Amino acid sequence: MTAKRQKNILKNIVIAVLLCLLCVISMQSFPIAKAEGTKTTYSNVLEDLQKDELFKSESYPAKASDYSVNVIQIAESENNELFVYTYEPSREDKELNATSINISTAINDSLKYKNYKLRLLSAQGVFGKYLVEDFTVLSDALRYYDISTIYRTWDSEIDGEITGATGSERACTVAKVYSAATVGETVSYVCKTTDIIEIRAEDRFDGFIRYDDGIYWNGLSYCDSYFIAFNADRKIDDLMEADVSWKYRTYMYRIWVDIMGGGNETTYGDTLSESITLKAEDEAGNAANGWFAKKRTWKKIQTVSDFIATENLTDETKTALNGKQWVLRFAEYGYTLRSYGSESRDEGTQVSDVTILRLMFETDGVIYNLGVVSDKVTPDDKPDGGDVIKKPGCAGFDIKDLWKYILLGIAIIAVIALIIAFFPHVINLVIWLAQKFVKLLLTVLKGLWIIISAPFRVIAALIRKGKDK
Repeated sequence: MTAKRQKNILKNIVIAVLLCLLCVISMQSFPIAKAEGTKTTYSNVLEDLQKDELFKSESYPAKASDYSVNVIQIAESENNELFVYTYEPSREDKELNATSINISTAINDSLKYKNYKLRLLSAQGVFGKYLVEDFTVLSDALRYYDISTIYRTWDSEIDGEITGATGSERACTVAKVYSAATVGETVSYVCKTTDIIEIRAEDRFDGFIRYDDGIYWNGLSYCDSYFIAFNADRKIDDLMEADVSWKYRTYMYRIWVDIMGGGNETTYGDTLSESITLKAEDEAGNAANGWFAKKRTWKKIQTVSDFIATENLTDETKTALNGKQWVLRFAEYGYTLRSYGSESRDEGTQVSDVTILRLMFETDGVIYNLGVVSDKVTPDDKPDGGDVIKKPGCAGFDIKDLWKYILLGIAIIAVIALIIAFFPHVINLVIWLAQKFVKLLLTVLKGLWIIISAPFRVIAALIRKGKDK
């Protein structure tokens, strides 16, 4: 064996050893790289609360008939998470977990609440520890947490039923502003109470008005305008602004007929969250872009008296509006009835978990900008007024829709009759154009036939020639 060959073998051995070491190192470091995806372990609720020397658990007795949720502390983590600690008096008797919370990281005139989901991390006795999901602690040296409301699971046995709607989450008053200050490595918290305004589910009526957007070649189109009518626990002379939050999802209800007899199904889109700031000067309206549609506009903030005077409402809705003062028109969604041959479709949007986050209003010459304690409510799917009062998911049209189609047919026939009677040259022109079109179409088809059949004629000729030979 030559020296050069020995050197190459030694070199290959060294490379192989290095590759093996690299593989071992990679295998050992792999779990560390995956550590970010592992489940984080959180401390116990009482373990955290007892770090405060002033905390005394006996100050928070169990009360079987008290179904409230009370925020007693917050805390920021080293990972910029935010925790909320609660006192739930009836928790040992009836578990009604907190579900979400309204927090504004700005205060005073810049107040802007957002509704965040809560995830239960730990519970002991009457105490709960929750993580505020999708929330990141700001890097400011002084941070504010204005908390107006915390929500819990709605229980119809405790919270009752709502006219024309379903309770989603029950709102519990917090009305606290926490300030967190970082000095060096130390974070200190200060809490003070703040003012709020309450609008309970029993003081609200949630629904929608259905406006006619006209006829299309294959169906009907509508605009569903959702509203909240309410009366607050304090006088409001002039309502200037309102923040509203809700969820929504699209749906499609299909009925079809086929050789197997047909069927029906309902499909839904993803549930999404939405919020909006309404101002007294804001207006909205329906599209009204179909045949025989009527354009309408409305104020986004109205008094109930104006609302009743300008809208075609059902008798049940008018009764439900008794005692209410203000109306918030917060969202507009399309609703259609379509026919596709042997299939018909109802397509629209369902709204749920509607709540009011903030109101700016004037009372006795003083302007207030306050967080709102307001339950989350899901309105039913029956229109409360408008041009057509029909429940989504019911295929077919009502008598008003049928008359529109009859009128449309009469109008088309009348137009054709007028053209024949007063513009005969137009008819002659249409006939001449039709003849030319048919002649052109036949020429094109003949040319296509010649092109397509040419290869087959050549093959046929070759076969005949082969037979002759």
